[in-house]
Amino acid sequence: MGVSSDTALAALGPGRITIRTCTITGSRRRDGTTISVSNFPSANLDFSPGQGQAGNMNIKARSILLDNQGTLTADTVSGNRGNINIQSQDLQLRQGSRISTDASGEGSGGNIAITTGNLSILGNSKISADSNRLGSGGNIDIKGLSPARFLLDRGRISATGGQGNITLQAPLIELRRGSQISTNGRGTAPGGNIIIDTNLLFAIANENSDISANAQQSRGGRVIVRTQGLFGIKPRKQLTALSDITATSELGSQFSGVVQIIDPSVDRTISAVVLPSQVVDVSNQIVAGCPADEGNTFVVTGRGGLPENPSQTLQGRSIWQDLRAIEGENDAVETRDRSSQQTSKLQRHKVGCKVVMGKFVWFLVHPRE
Repeated sequence: MGVSSDTALAALGPGRITIRTCTITGSRRRDGTTISVSNFPSANLDFSPGQGQAGNMNIKARSILLDNQGTLTADTVSGNRGNINIQSQDLQLRQGSRISTDASGEGSGGNIAITTGNLSILGNSKISADSNRLGSGGNIDIKGLSPARFLLDRGRISATGGQGNITLQAPLIELRRGSQISTNGRGTAPGGNIIIDTNLLFAIANENSDISANAQQSRGGRVIVRTQGLFGIKPRKQLTALSDITATSELGSQFSGVVQIIDPSVDRTISAVVLPSQVVDVSNQIVAGCPADEGNTFVVTGRGGLPENPSQTLQGRSIWQDLRAIEGENDAVETRDRSSQQTSKLQRHKVGCKVVMGKFVWFLVHPRE
């Protein structure tokens, strides 16, 4: 392994590397050889003893760029993993590069802790703490310095194998073109935990970017997303060709895990109502009705307004008529009405008169039809 001339390298006990520098730029040559990081075309930072406990790596730099399959690893074949701690204002992984504490044998994946202002994982690059066989996945904790942006474009953050944990904190997290954040369990191992705390979680719906804590022959894990904006990705009961958030199990829905989306801007205590501890006596809460009495009356006068009894329907327009008798005019009206009625009857019937026992008797003869 090579380190540039402006980098301070201190071996602090067996299995520990500490690097403090301004810039680290590393990549891997096509022929697989590795040389130093600064002022040279490629580099590989690798601390993998092979067997036993892997070592720890602490890196503090203003910017870190791993390109063209560059690696920063504390992997192990058998035994438990090492740990990687990184502090950098700008961390970029490109073209298949990786930061990993994987365990390829019986050990468990290691821990990765990153504090950065901007994180870019591009072109099939990844940050992983996987366990490939019997061990559990490791822990990945990435915190963004505000204003921070995490971008995964065909990138992956994973702590798979079983019971791995991923925690991401940043104002903006973008998932593009098939990117993945996963703590999937393998075999009988349960799914792990994913906690994402961000103002905005953004993805493109048809680009198949997933957040998953799935399991095979065990219970699904847990995914908790705290965000004020969730765009292009949403919880589903199973993985689809769209962008999904899942915590499923191959054993069936009864073994599914938990997916929870929390909006911290909603104050749920506002709608809370404090209920009284004592039971209310409802007998004094009911208003007594008006009692019936035989002396009560209800009078409706005139032809307008309400009907005279409930069984009658409402009438149409009622026109006011003055029923008072007016002297002189009333007698004339009656005389005219009677004479007109009699004239009408005489026109329709034949009228006759006979004297019966000294009295006049008028009779009408109906005409034949």
